[in-house]
Amino acid sequence: MSSKSCFLTSAAEPSQFPEHAQPEIAFVGRSNVGKSSLLNHFTQSKKLAHVSTKPGKTQLINFFTFGNLTLVDLPGYGYANVPKKMRDEWGNLIQEYLKSRKNLALVLLLVDLRHPPTKDD
Repeated sequence: MSSKSCFLTSAAEPSQFPEHAQPEIAFVGRSNVGKSSLLNHFTQSKKLAHVSTKPGKTQLINFFTFGNLTLVDLPGYGYANVPKKMRDEWGNLIQEYLKSRKNLALVLLLVDLRHPPTKDD
């Protein structure tokens, strides 16, 4: 799959979500499950989305253009070495994103098969 991809914007709150007509594909899952890595693999770019071995590195909702699509890298849920209040804020932001986006075409839920799914999954 060869299509131009680039960073569009980041959002720390719903008012910062971009307004556009392109279909969105959201990458959702626990912290450090590989959402950013899969997005990079999908776009054939090693550095489009920042990847880290530390859970909780993605702290904003990041939007990327990919051809006529918008790919959305969401913060992970579950463990992250940040205060609980911050994790709760991420959870609220993720829920608001999933409920409010009219052009959300697909949600890719990534799970680590080495661990049984939890209620959060």
